[in-house]
Amino acid sequence: MDRILFFVPFGSYAVHNQLDAIFATRFRQAGLDPAVVRCDGLYRHCDILAWSGERSAEDCRGCQEAGERFFDAFGLPRLQMSGYLTPQDHQAAEAWAAGLDPADYLNARYGELPVGYWVISSIFSYFRITDKGLVLPQVREVHRSFLKSALLTYWALKRLMTEQQPRAVFIFNTRFTPYRVAYEVTRELRIEEITHERGCFDDSFVLYNNRTCLDTEPIFEIYDAWREVRLSREQLGAALGYLRNREQGRDLNYPAFSDVRNEFHTIRHTLRIPEGARVLAVFTSGESEGAYCGGYSEVTTQFDRIDTLIELYRKRSDYLVIRHHPHMAGNAQEPPENYYLTRAYQQAWKAPANVRVVMPHEALSSYALLRNVDGVISYFSSVGYEAAGRGVAAAALPQCPFSRAMRHEVPDRPEEVAALIDRLYEQTDALDAADLVRSFRFVYAYIYRLSLQFRSFGIKDNYQMDLRIQSLDELSRGVDPELDRVCRSVLENTPINRGPGPADPVYPAEEEQEFVAGYQAELARERQWVRARSRVWAASRLAPAVAVLEPERPGGAQRSPFPSWQERSRHTRLTRYPFAGSAAPGRLPEALAPLVAGLEEQYVLIAPPEVYHDEAFLSGALDQLLADPRLELDGVRSGIWTLTPEGVVDQEFWTKRTPTPDLDTLLAANAGFADPLALCATVLFRRDALARLLERIATLPPQSLSAGLLAHLDDERSFRQPLIPLALISHNG
Repeated sequence: MDRILFFVPFGSYAVHNQLDAIFATRFRQAGLDPAVVRCDGLYRHCDILAWSGERSAEDCRGCQEAGERFFDAFGLPRLQMSGYLTPQDHQAAEAWAAGLDPADYLNARYGELPVGYWVISSIFSYFRITDKGLVLPQVREVHRSFLKSALLTYWALKRLMTEQQPRAVFIFNTRFTPYRVAYEVTRELRIEEITHERGCFDDSFVLYNNRTCLDTEPIFEIYDAWREVRLSREQLGAALGYLRNREQGRDLNYPAFSDVRNEFHTIRHTLRIPEGARVLAVFTSGESEGAYCGGYSEVTTQFDRIDTLIELYRKRSDYLVIRHHPHMAGNAQEPPENYYLTRAYQQAWKAPANVRVVMPHEALSSYALLRNVDGVISYFSSVGYEAAGRGVAAAALPQCPFSRAMRHEVPDRPEEVAALIDRLYEQTDALDAADLVRSFRFVYAYIYRLSLQFRSFGIKDNYQMDLRIQSLDELSRGVDPELDRVCRSVLENTPINRGPGPADPVYPAEEEQEFVAGYQAELARERQWVRARSRVWAASRLAPAVAVLEPERPGGAQRSPFPSWQERSRHTRLTRYPFAGSAAPGRLPEALAPLVAGLEEQYVLIAPPEVYHDEAFLSGALDQLLADPRLELDGVRSGIWTLTPEGVVDQEFWTKRTPTPDLDTLLAANAGFADPLALCATVLFRRDALARLLERIATLPPQSLSAGLLAHLDDERSFRQPLIPLALISHNG
């Protein structure tokens, strides 16, 4: 019988292992001989154990046992990779890894095998870094372990597949290290390979012939096959419905990165962009998953390309908004991409006044931003095709998987980029029906023709497998037509993802034309309403004066590693008050109280040179305080990033990951928090509230002042805590 292999080293990936088990069972019913290839503790470090810490041994056993229980329930024979390795193999792999130059792990080769390339995507995801983070000692230790494991996996799988001579191999993902190695072995041995991953909408999967999950060709191919085929009214409605669901964070087959919602008409005021100004928006993508992976490798050029745009905008009168991907700031479970954030801040510090950089952690909806811009450059972001579907002209890099949805590609030469910006503005003004048709056809092909749903299994609540059969015998009764179709494709060596055929209906052109015409009118009405309402909103907003209290330090501004945020502030009604900031911490109330009592401004920010406030800090806090007409809030407190001695964004406090740090934790991270001024610098105060706070802490003994101040600022009844880091503190203050 023909052998079919399913490479399933990790038992913890239940959502994906169920696909392997169902297909293996169906092939067995069709007379083939399936087997699963498993890991039995081969790896010291792996993608599963990235966040295990001290539980790694326990989690490793749990992963093995989960896989054994699951596949044994289907009666599938197991092949263990360790059975194809000898003690001498382990010694040879260890010696090879030990002899590598740690500074060049990225390019590590064993003979002609590019092992460093195979593992790099896992390393980036494991630590949420890109190549700049490879120098860290903790990264190098794990990196070396991955290189050794990859070589062992290669030896084991090459021997196993040579022995087994499979007709085809199913592999999940093909990005994580063991799966990537398995994929490379199938290519070397010229074995048919089927990659599977989550699909693009809820409860769906994608399957590719001989491609990795990050290859762009399957997306290009499915769109190119169907690009000339007209859509029905129902299909157009499905494509539009998908775009609207994405905006609400639904139907993503994965939790949304951001749940922020903004009123469309408030965005220009939030960003402090003048009414009537032309706006180009740039949307970035995360680099840790895509860097060095097929067509996605160009994602690492986005910062260089943004540098080009920033230089262009020094000579332009329109506005540029750079919206960094929210996921780069991490969330309650995942850490931020620190090197990415560092580069984003460094870039923002040199931007001219008509460039607004929206950091990943800012509470600003990309969808609301789209209603206020005249063009989009997305490089690799999915926002590009979403913009096109909302009548906003967009451009992407040609390697972007979504580029087929857009009329324009991003060029390399600065003068061509400048011309592109003007063309995007013209195209958005025109609101061309042909561009909307292109967008809808792309969305429908990418979402509903490439992603597949199965009746026998699926995905529940994003992370849970969903087996929908009562017994395995049901699979042989034709209960799942999509399953049967894919199995036939594998057996007949035909593409899984098909193009149009003679049996497909041909819809009249009038259906598409009428639908798009109605949608054009809807978009025009929305655009007109947002602009009119935005003007009214901006005219009704107050711009109160803010007192900025600046402690004078020995050496003055030389102590600050940051540019002057005061000079870059979009809120211009600032009055700067220097005061003697070198007094002992215990004398803070005494030093500040008289100054605060004499202020006319109703809002006060303490700004030591060791703390930088980014562009959203002041405007965002003011908007929140002005929205509190009963004056119940004493102030708004921002989160804060700490920096390493090298100036890299490091730890975070008063955020979702660390919402209420104690003083010892703060001091262990940065000695600068010993200064009460650093604690105060995270808050925009109402003047009278600050005066009361100084009065309360004046009675505290000097050694307890910082702890007492921290306790007062932690009071959520008095201080709003958005848990968003909009400030930075230099290393050790």
